[in-house]
Amino acid sequence: MRVISLVLMLLLPAVAHAAPPEVRYVKGGAQKLIFVNNPEQLCTQDLGDRGLGNAVVLTLALAPGGYRDFFEHVNLTGKTIGYGVQLYNPNPRPVTVRIHGAGYVSDSNGGRPWVQLFNGYSAAGVAHVIPPFRVLWVLRRDSSVPDRAFFSGVVDFSVSGGPLFLHNYAYRAFANLDGTARYMGYVQRIGWHNNHNEARVYKGLSAHSEAVADGVDFVISDTDHGELPVRHPSYDLASGSYGPPKVRAPGWYTNIGPAMNADAVAADMVSLETPGWGVIDPLSRSDGTGDYPNLGNWGVVYRLSGTVTNVGSYTRKLSINLKAPPCNVVIAYRHGQGPWKEYHLKPSQYIQYSWITAPPTGQPVSYQASYVVGGPACGNLMQAVAVNN
Repeated sequence: MRVISLVLMLLLPAVAHAAPPEVRYVKGGAQKLIFVNNPEQLCTQDLGDRGLGNAVVLTLALAPGGYRDFFEHVNLTGKTIGYGVQLYNPNPRPVTVRIHGAGYVSDSNGGRPWVQLFNGYSAAGVAHVIPPFRVLWVLRRDSSVPDRAFFSGVVDFSVSGGPLFLHNYAYRAFANLDGTARYMGYVQRIGWHNNHNEARVYKGLSAHSEAVADGVDFVISDTDHGELPVRHPSYDLASGSYGPPKVRAPGWYTNIGPAMNADAVAADMVSLETPGWGVIDPLSRSDGTGDYPNLGNWGVVYRLSGTVTNVGSYTRKLSINLKAPPCNVVIAYRHGQGPWKEYHLKPSQYIQYSWITAPPTGQPVSYQASYVVGGPACGNLMQAVAVNN
């Protein structure tokens, strides 16, 4: 039997050492992503209460379709506050909204809202009819955030029958929201805590809520160990174009633009249309500081899928891995079609979040893994597929 295995290995060197697969991301998703992280540090002037800030954190005009509103802030008002997402019907006819799921935490466990959303998701949703010139709160958490606490949440909904206005509110008392508050715009102040520049955090509407790399197919033999090489197109900021694919080993970098990491895939990054400002694009100098945005694709769901073909002589165990940059990253992740789980990666931590068993049959074994970065968290993750035995 060992002799036969050795003969097979000699006969298949070209297959076992084929060119590394190409990781090519396509942006998509059934929902458009509404991302709200500006201002990150909420002060009294940012509250919607009449007599306080009388401000709306974000206002968007929404056409019929599907949406995902993801927000993350820290409460620095000195008091307990609430937060909510409101839809207003400006039409002289009813509009229908379906709520498909939501998640919320008033701490820094930013992967948990995504677990709540996805594990309790309803494709059909719960239908609500908004009469003309009335409102619906698709998410509302009164008096939920202590002072100095981070909080984040996400809600999926779909709109049919007419356009709507969306408002993200922070407030001290719900009764103080009387409809007179106005959108605060793209905040570009220097926050008092750690001289935080609010022009380096963002909000707006993206056409995409997912970054998908399908067809990442590996062929392995008995000589393959550790992180497998891949190829991906490289983006050149000077020319504004992608060059030929380059080989990366170990791993490839996502959740960051090429201005922050020259090895970034870049094709995964979404742009934001910010009301009152314009497009904030990770591939151009477009934020309030005149610099390349510090975007980490927070709230964008990543999916990696493909096959592993083992042409060797024994069963191999592989894993799909994530490595954090030198700061904290909170994620929700999913192995195959299993339940979503949360995880907090410590600075520079390297984890296996999905796995593959490939027997020596020479036949492809399918895999799929997904994750999303919540908040507060850094971007700039390294991904890799590794052979572990």
